[in-house]
Amino acid sequence: MTHQQRRTLLIGSRGSHLAKAMVREFLAPLRAAHPHITFKQRTIMTSGDKDRVSSLQALGKSLTSIFATQVEEALLRDEVDIAVHSLKDLPTTPTPRTFLAVTPAREDPRDALTGTPWEGLPAGARIATSSARRIAQLAHLRPDVTTVPIRGNVPPRLRTTREMGLHGCLLASSGLRRLGMGGEIGTDMDPDLYPPPPAQGVLGVQIREGDRHLTEAEHRSPLAGTRYALRHTCVSTWLNAQVSETLVARWAGHSVAVLKKIYAKCLVGEEEHAKKKIEEALKRGRAAPAGGPDPSARIQHR
Repeated sequence: MTHQQRRTLLIGSRGSHLAKAMVREFLAPLRAAHPHITFKQRTIMTSGDKDRVSSLQALGKSLTSIFATQVEEALLRDEVDIAVHSLKDLPTTPTPRTFLAVTPAREDPRDALTGTPWEGLPAGARIATSSARRIAQLAHLRPDVTTVPIRGNVPPRLRTTREMGLHGCLLASSGLRRLGMGGEIGTDMDPDLYPPPPAQGVLGVQIREGDRHLTEAEHRSPLAGTRYALRHTCVSTWLNAQVSETLVARWAGHSVAVLKKIYAKCLVGEEEHAKKKIEEALKRGRAAPAGGPDPSARIQHR
């Protein structure tokens, strides 16, 4: 039975509040455009969801596989027709027999600090985050700040942050906004100084390689015409590693600013250009003297 005849499409995703909000966002225009099709969501437990205590690094797997593998496996077993991911959770190299069909309009890509505004953080402030990237970047801007590991869904993280008396929590702005919790944001972190990860704020809509007809406009297929924010955001593993190395280094903030567009918005086909720019930034950073103007003054707050 073909997908055109089935009249029902199963959408697979993680089961968190945020994942469900992402699926609702993705399906809203599809349901309006295709009232004859029933879209049903199926939640899938990933290994990262099962263990919410251990740090992501301690789980001993690729960080992308932690939140994507089980959803992809369900897609390949024909248990769901479409998989909706946070694009940054997908591996850099596409999984065989899958196709990244759609990347809808991007939400705010920045990181956000909840609670105390950035400029109001006292010396020795305590900030909740388990992300190695966020910890490294925070240490670069404010080496006096202590990070406290917290994992889990967004609402419990915010609740734990308050219960522990922490000054704030670093999260993706897109997640807070999609959950209707934008009011929790105290500071929007300037991406020139605090670059977000590649593809943050973008949904990755994945199908099986053999189901590309779902995107064909001439067949009025359900994914046809869905707006693309990025054709296929896919940043190399090398880029991630080099940016992390750069951010950990203690040198003038202008070198971090060089990475903004490369790190957050690199598109397929631009990896060699990105690699060249990163290498140039690394050379400048290693040659730059310590000290200089305090770059944290440029971070925007609400």
